[in-house]
Amino acid sequence: MLGAGVLFGTTGTAQALGPDGMDPLSVGAVRQVSGGLVLALVGIIAWARREGTRRPRPSVKVGWVLLGGASIMTFQATFFAGTRANGVAVGTVVALGSSPLFAGLFEWLAGRPPSRRWLVATLVAVAGLVLLSGALGSTSAPDPFGLVLSIVAGASYAAYAVAAATLLRQGTHALIATTAILGTSGVIAAAILPFVDTGWLAEPPGLAMAFWLGPVTVVAAYLLMGTAPAHPVRFDRGHPGTGRADHRGHPGRRGARREADGNAVGRPCCCAGRRTDRRDPWPNPGGGA
Repeated sequence: MLGAGVLFGTTGTAQALGPDGMDPLSVGAVRQVSGGLVLALVGIIAWARREGTRRPRPSVKVGWVLLGGASIMTFQATFFAGTRANGVAVGTVVALGSSPLFAGLFEWLAGRPPSRRWLVATLVAVAGLVLLSGALGSTSAPDPFGLVLSIVAGASYAAYAVAAATLLRQGTHALIATTAILGTSGVIAAAILPFVDTGWLAEPPGLAMAFWLGPVTVVAAYLLMGTAPAHPVRFDRGHPGTGRADHRGHPGRRGARREADGNAVGRPCCCAGRRTDRRDPWPNPGGGA
């Protein structure tokens, strides 16, 4: 789990170190095409080994796969746009810190009130995000639209987790559920790719970034996550911390003091969505973004 979280946490930094002028949507689409379609192949092989030549039966599970795939693709575009607007550290912490809040909200709307421990963790997380956002009058407040994009990324990530966890509750194998969702996101990304500028792939730094973002931070990270034991919904404990550490000293980093204050209070963000009571219906879906 920690190894996968560390790999996930390098995505924003990889974009920051890539060629200048890249469209965030093109970065997300390339990442999902190069990673999601490989995972789709892994899923097909896993299905053939488990089920032989039997075809999957159409059911409501298809809807959850489509929801998960669309959510992952939305996460890609908004996450990279948010980190580009406000820097890797702020964008990563807001996106991944807000995910547990949305996961709890979705759980609540589904009729499963979260525990008191989750509510306390949520209040602490909100306090950290407020400090990080500069809402208390900091002179280095981040771009508001960039914050909105990062929050949308957090909600999209939570929607993916809910979709994947629902598939698990319906009896789908964790590897099959994860690869089906990621493969679907890869197909969506492939449909987007012709309409975005991918000229940066012709540059060696751009090609290296694409290789890292796809095969490493998608394929390797999700396979690592998929081999972890089942847990309640968790949101990549290593992810926000890695994004902050990778970006220290980077010329594009903004709001160092505000970030330090927000991290001190908001660090529980990365596990605010965790519920430890035995009634928790949300197993770890075997993935992150």
